[in-house]
Amino acid sequence: MAIRIFQRQTKPPTIGPTSSFDALELGGKVLALMAALLPAAGFLVRAIALSIPFGPEWGVPLAWSAPLPQLAATGLFSLLIALPAPLGLWLAWRLEYLRERTESPSRRTLRLLNVALILGLIVMVTSVLFSPGWPVILSSTPLGVLLVIGTQLSWRGRPRRRFRDIWWVVALAVLLTAVVGGFNGFVLTFQPARYEFDANVTQAVHDGMYLQLGEADGVTYLQRCGDNKSVFAVSDRAISSITYVQSGVPQAALGPSLMAVIRGATPRWELGLPPC
Repeated sequence: MAIRIFQRQTKPPTIGPTSSFDALELGGKVLALMAALLPAAGFLVRAIALSIPFGPEWGVPLAWSAPLPQLAATGLFSLLIALPAPLGLWLAWRLEYLRERTESPSRRTLRLLNVALILGLIVMVTSVLFSPGWPVILSSTPLGVLLVIGTQLSWRGRPRRRFRDIWWVVALAVLLTAVVGGFNGFVLTFQPARYEFDANVTQAVHDGMYLQLGEADGVTYLQRCGDNKSVFAVSDRAISSITYVQSGVPQAALGPSLMAVIRGATPRWELGLPPC
């Protein structure tokens, strides 16, 4: 009787479409990196926006004078410039997934992709028409192109689509939105208010309308409305009262949207912090 030896046949693991690409995992890591960069982006926005009217000797200290939550909120606000860009990145991921499939995509897959393209076009058109600060929203187009091309170049020739290959694309996009936001004055500041000062503490400033630019170490930095080149560093003890004309919540003074411009509004072309 012949003895037959059987060997277990094992198939080496291969990297297929389901294991080489996980859009959900990549999306989570991208959002985490963006959240970590928000304070740095907010500082960059404030430094650029405040250095244009007041010079770098005031711009950098004023940028640091905002609390960390306000810096993060400013960075998040500047990301609105690249609002359509994540859609372009998702489409790049989706196209990459379809490219690495061995079989042709089904009709259902192609139909869903076409629907996504149509919805993306609607989102982009809506953003261009109704986003404030026209024509700043146009900068989202080169940012979207940067995300798509940078992602494709980083993933070219790699068996797995990993976050560590494209983190620099995300970081660069966040910093570029901060630069654009800084030049266009996307700064969260308090609304102009009427300040009254204690003459026994300081006589360098007088009662009137001021815009608060920052606050740190017991000092409030103010800009007098009508004087867009001077900054007053006033001790908190010298401020007797503050009366807000509109709201005490930090807001950003942006120009009108494209739709408002079409209806007759005047777009804002000034660089840096808008005048008080």
